[in-house]
Amino acid sequence: MIPEIEPRYRTILNNIEEIYFEVDLSGNLTFSNDSMSKISGYSKDELIGMNNRQYMDEETSKKVYQMFNQVYRTGISAKAFDWELIRKDGTRIILETSVSLMRDATGQPVGFYGIGRDITERKKEEEAAKEWERKYRMTLQKLDVEYFEVDLKGNFTFFTDILCRFLGYSKEELMGMNNRRYQTEETAKKIYQFYNDIYRTGRPSKAYDWEVIRKDGTKRVIETSQCLMQDSRGQPIGFCGFGRDVTELRQVEEQEKNLRQAKDRVLNHLSHELRTPLSIIQGITRILKRNAQAKIPLVVSGEFFDILEKNMGRLFDIQQEADNIIRSYWEMEKSPNIEALDISPERISLYSFAQNVLGEVKEKTSHRDIQITLEGAKDLALNANPGLLKEMFIGLLRNAIENTPDEGRIRIVIEQKARWIQLKFVDLGIGVTKDNQRHIFDGLSHTLDTELYASKKPYDFGAGGKGLDLLRMKVYSRRFGFDIWMASQRCLYLLTDRDLCPGRISKCPHCKVQEDCFNSGGSTFCLTFTAAGQ
Repeated sequence: MIPEIEPRYRTILNNIEEIYFEVDLSGNLTFSNDSMSKISGYSKDELIGMNNRQYMDEETSKKVYQMFNQVYRTGISAKAFDWELIRKDGTRIILETSVSLMRDATGQPVGFYGIGRDITERKKEEEAAKEWERKYRMTLQKLDVEYFEVDLKGNFTFFTDILCRFLGYSKEELMGMNNRRYQTEETAKKIYQFYNDIYRTGRPSKAYDWEVIRKDGTKRVIETSQCLMQDSRGQPIGFCGFGRDVTELRQVEEQEKNLRQAKDRVLNHLSHELRTPLSIIQGITRILKRNAQAKIPLVVSGEFFDILEKNMGRLFDIQQEADNIIRSYWEMEKSPNIEALDISPERISLYSFAQNVLGEVKEKTSHRDIQITLEGAKDLALNANPGLLKEMFIGLLRNAIENTPDEGRIRIVIEQKARWIQLKFVDLGIGVTKDNQRHIFDGLSHTLDTELYASKKPYDFGAGGKGLDLLRMKVYSRRFGFDIWMASQRCLYLLTDRDLCPGRISKCPHCKVQEDCFNSGGSTFCLTFTAAGQ
């Protein structure tokens, strides 16, 4: 038998708001308090002896049986267990109960007792919140925006389909994934700081960019705004945010920035170029004017006219250069039709082609003391326009020669890697500073400081290449589907554009032998074509 509860305890149990009940091992009620009667709609007399199956549906009965059985087997109480009770009038409510095993004086199990409360309204509110959240998330999916939620550790708990496509992972792969999986270590530290600031202050973050690594290893830039998520008690549970892919936008902005900087360099350079011939012509004009005013007979030698003609020629050269710059930028921005350029391809044996062009260049560089070698595969061929290929070959070789001091070396390498054919121009010259490397294909990217720049003959060391050849090659690469890239190490002894190389290795105060120069800097420019096409 179940031991009698002392009257004073019964009084206490009848006055509490929570329900209290006792059942035997078969699930028949042996005691219940007044709150149980109020909530169920049954009187105490009706409840006593009633089996639990009488106020539960079949599914709930199975669920409750399993829980009571677990308590019976383990002796461990069940905490906050939810189940549905059918009231006398047929309405249903949800009870949250804690159930414990009841034993007799000898320690044998004789039944169960429990305490509970009506959580129907709370459950309705929770269900309403879940339904609102479901509809809200469906709306986000329909809007096709990059929305996501993460817990306090940075693990995904929700995200939209577009974010899956953006990162390249399936829903199953992305769910629960930590942010460090798709970030570099440096980016992860940056994002941690953002999250930490949001957590501490509770204030949403402003839009900021960060780099993500997609599943295929490619990198993209996403702009996000995030805020803190809290539960119903106001406790932080995670972060949510909206994002958008701004990779192309940032690339365009960077290109526009580089273009503005390049144009500034153009203007500065042209201004510098104009200064000398204009000063000379202005000086000659003043002499002529002064002599005319003083009525001094003018005696003009051939040298006088040579100087005037030379500087007028320089002005015309500058005009032509400016026209080339404008045309090159127009080509890059306006995307000319391929048909406008005669690019009829021919099958070209690359090694013999390179030999012939190199022979022509060597005739023009006989005054330079540079060793130029051609090496690599001799059996490679590609479909290309000979004139276009020759223009690029000469342009890159001339660039290498003008940046390599006498007694230096240049290698031209032809090789195939997988389905790519590469034509490399490797010089062991002065190299390019990191700042200039960013603008190398922008046009007019001479490697000397503008104030130190002086026009020289083509192929002379430090001739001050204008970078127009490189700009045109970049334009060609975009139009015709090949690739051009460069890598460079500035000479260890020439840290800035204002540091000058003497132009001959043996005259360098830093180099005792040629290898000292060869190991100090240099550049590689590479044209990459598909093996089967142009």
